[in-house]
Amino acid sequence: MLTELQTALQRHRDGQATLIPIIVRRCDWREHFDIGQFKALPKDTHPIKSIESSTIREEIYYQVAQGIKSVAQELIIKIDIEVERIAAKASEDAIKCHREKEEQARGIQIVRK
Repeated sequence: MLTELQTALQRHRDGQATLIPIIVRRCDWREHFDIGQFKALPKDTHPIKSIESSTIREEIYYQVAQGIKSVAQELIIKIDIEVERIAAKASEDAIKCHREKEEQARGIQIVRK
């Protein structure tokens, strides 16, 4: 488990993953492996297994699922914005390249600074 957690933390730091701690049973999660910097689920950070009522426990699992869904939606928005930025840059570059080729075809020398 240590290796898995360390790998997950490194992937999060590298921007390759998003880490969401889910507190299932009682542990001292805030002080280990830099995991305390993350927003854990469930939001009240009470361990899911410490809840005796199965009805309430099911509601907590639902809240955890909603929290994961919310993070996923935020990631999708960030990815969409990045894709749009990259596409706009590629389009600008293509237009610039096309214009340069047209000017070269007309015999106009382009001087770059």
